[in-house]
Amino acid sequence: MAMWTATVLLTLRMTGLLDDGASQQIQSRTRLCEVIAVNCSQFASRDDQAAIEVALRALTARNDDVLSAACRKADGSLAFASQGHQANWSPRDGEASSSTCIQVPVMQGDRVWGQVEVCFQSPAATGLLGFLALPSVKLTVLTTLGCLVGFQLLLRRCFNQLDPNQAVPERVRSALDTMAEGVVVLDEKYRINLANQQFADMIGCTVDECQGKNIDWFPWDTQDERPLSELLSELNGEDPKIFENIKLRKSETCRRTLKPNASRILNKQGECKGMLLSLDDVSVLEEQNEQLRFLATRDPMTSCLNRRSFFEYLEEAWILAERHKHPISCLMVDVDHFKGINDSFGHAVGDEVLKGVSAALLATARESDYVCRYGGEEFCVLLQHCDIDGAACAGERYRAAIESLQFPQLSVTASLGCSSADLGAESAEQMLEQADQSLYAAKRNGRNQVARFDRMESTIQEIEAAAEQDNSTAEESLLDSVKDLISDARDAGATSVSVDQLNVAIKESSQRPSS
Repeated sequence: MAMWTATVLLTLRMTGLLDDGASQQIQSRTRLCEVIAVNCSQFASRDDQAAIEVALRALTARNDDVLSAACRKADGSLAFASQGHQANWSPRDGEASSSTCIQVPVMQGDRVWGQVEVCFQSPAATGLLGFLALPSVKLTVLTTLGCLVGFQLLLRRCFNQLDPNQAVPERVRSALDTMAEGVVVLDEKYRINLANQQFADMIGCTVDECQGKNIDWFPWDTQDERPLSELLSELNGEDPKIFENIKLRKSETCRRTLKPNASRILNKQGECKGMLLSLDDVSVLEEQNEQLRFLATRDPMTSCLNRRSFFEYLEEAWILAERHKHPISCLMVDVDHFKGINDSFGHAVGDEVLKGVSAALLATARESDYVCRYGGEEFCVLLQHCDIDGAACAGERYRAAIESLQFPQLSVTASLGCSSADLGAESAEQMLEQADQSLYAAKRNGRNQVARFDRMESTIQEIEAAAEQDNSTAEESLLDSVKDLISDARDAGATSVSVDQLNVAIKESSQRPSS
């Protein structure tokens, strides 16, 4: 449309209806020369050539368009010529005057005395720049550019407002609306030409509002953060392609997971004229898979990791720690006197205690820590990027968190043992074994404390020495009680001691402070 406008303007210029004012300029210059010729005629009648020279010099000096001027007699001799006139004077063959060279006869009575010759500046520069400087050419170029921009904006708006649904049979639109997936038909620029109701419902707008919009206008989240059109541009061939799942941000808290499936639309010549894109909403399926993954990896009562999934994380963390030479540690946690809690208050209370302890562990753990229900009332915590000193500090936080738990009928404490990979463990299982040994050392040393594997040897020796001393004291106390029982029986004239009497003696000996 813009080029057609330019063609019309150029045609008008060629026919003369649209000119650059060259004819008017020639006429004005001719009238000026006529006035000079009349003056020169008066001077020629008096044979005053000096006056003719003065008039022509004044014309050259006062008019910037005049390059040179001369008065030529009828015999061809020059009565006067300004400087450079011979070089400037070059009329076209067969023409008395042109736009740059004009000659007017000088009359003396009824006869021609001579002629006035005037050379003017060219009305336009030569070459391409001179042609472009012509007013008609400027008008044509500016009009063409203005029409190009205006027509483009107007037609783009018109085409965006056109409804492709009017060219699609109603049965086709009804068939698309019955599909469970969102379906859109894209053109070569990835603009939506047709969309079904399911796609509009996914986006949260009407079908008419989707028309004409680029597919990248919608808030997609791809895995590699590339525009969806760039992913679709990689599609080659006639076979459809299933892409990786993408996210649709309906709001800051609501994101739907969609599985794209696209195929190209080809004409008879095999040229791609658009694309058919279907989007299957798999958000519900993804949520169900996430729930199944959670159930498969978590303990149902405490929501901590189960042993199988915990050992998977443990092996992976152990390999990374060896590869990158960063520390790794673990904690073993055991609830003190848990069997007594079950026996005294029942298993329901015991379950509540386990839930409270696991909640305290999960709340205290870092994002990089893994909490596992190791078995029964025993838990295990994997501490990444943490040495033995850090593990001991973390164990103290866990211990304090468990001790601060409030239950209606009882208070709960826990014993903890910690170990680190840099304490000689050759595998992750051996590190857990070291932490388990530290745990039992904490229990033997009085419970409700954290025992470190690197300090466990001296603790065990102290406990064994105290145990040997307590055992010897208890044996002496029991022997004294039996001796007293036998002595009392002899004094009473008895020849035997009953089992009940021995049990009473043993009970009394166990209640003495020395035992």
